[in-house]
Amino acid sequence: MAYNAVMTVRRGYWLVTLAILVGCQRIDPAPTLPQPGAGLNPERVVSLVVEAMKHNDTPEPDAGIKTAFRFASPANRAQTGPIDKFIRMVKSPRYRPFIEHVQAMYQPMTIEGDVARQQVTLIIEPHRITYLFVLSKQHGGEYDGCRMTDAVTFVKMGVEPDVNPDVTIL
Repeated sequence: MAYNAVMTVRRGYWLVTLAILVGCQRIDPAPTLPQPGAGLNPERVVSLVVEAMKHNDTPEPDAGIKTAFRFASPANRAQTGPIDKFIRMVKSPRYRPFIEHVQAMYQPMTIEGDVARQQVTLIIEPHRITYLFVLSKQHGGEYDGCRMTDAVTFVKMGVEPDVNPDVTIL
């Protein structure tokens, strides 16, 4: 009888220990969100941000907006952050098309020195909303060499598609 009681206590101890160990492990099945990197060209940065916001709630709520904030330059973050303020801004009527669009059309990128500019037209039938992305190459600090977003400004809204043979549609 005493032997069974000891074995029961030991089994209980191991089950509790196992439960604690499993509970302490960080289980993160979602892939990590895109990060700025010196190897990303400005076209890739813009497309990563636009596509992330298109799929805003994958793999977690507001993941797309959080990705956009990660690619915001430190100067941009100082104006638009912290993240809760940035999320509210993106969900406002002016920037909401980023999380509601069904298609994006990318105009050719222009690069002058460390500054890159690209117009992106978002399609939410029947509307076409165009924004201008302005990116700069960062110097020094943790983002040295990274192209990051300094600004995204509203350009125009229309119902007719822009006709340009150089447009890339994604």
